[in-house]
Amino acid sequence: MAADLYSTFLPYRVVRVTMDATAGDATELRIHPRYRRVRLAMKQAGDVLDDSMKVAPTGPDGAAIGNDHMPYPSGQVIEERFSGASKVASDGTYWSLYVAAGTNTALLHIALYEAE
Repeated sequence: MAADLYSTFLPYRVVRVTMDATAGDATELRIHPRYRRVRLAMKQAGDVLDDSMKVAPTGPDGAAIGNDHMPYPSGQVIEERFSGASKVASDGTYWSLYVAAGTNTALLHIALYEAE
């Protein structure tokens, strides 16, 4: 299930998203095109223990993340930067990023930044 992070814009925004109920299934993050950086940290349900994650630029939303992903071990805070053209959909323009958790119903913490 895609997470809508593009309909509301603030210069700095922090969001928590509950991941797919099946470990390894991707959630599409739709990010407002004015954001240029995003930081991601994954926690297990309960928000106490760190969890591993997989990140990909493309993928199926709500299905197993594809082979072309970058795996990150538990406890990592990662940063992605966006440049170039964003996607255009019927309901808006956005950046797209696919994230999967190592456990069921993990929590993804997201910090979005406007500036480089």
